[in-house]
Amino acid sequence: MGYGLTLSARREITKKEAAEYFRASKKGRGEVLDRLVAEVGWSRANARRQLHSALIRRGPA
Repeated sequence: MGYGLTLSARREITKKEAAEYFRASKKGRGEVLDRLVAEVGWSRANARRQLHSALIRRGPA
């Protein structure tokens, strides 16, 4: 699981895809999910959760 990617690489890919995911139409969101599942190796449900949490600011402003 994870296809040999480091955690930081998965975070970087997810953060890049998250911006596109939230701008896309419903069909476009499905395409982004498919691409992320293929790149990272997550399930679609986990990919969706990770995309959502990628845009939430963490730490001090």
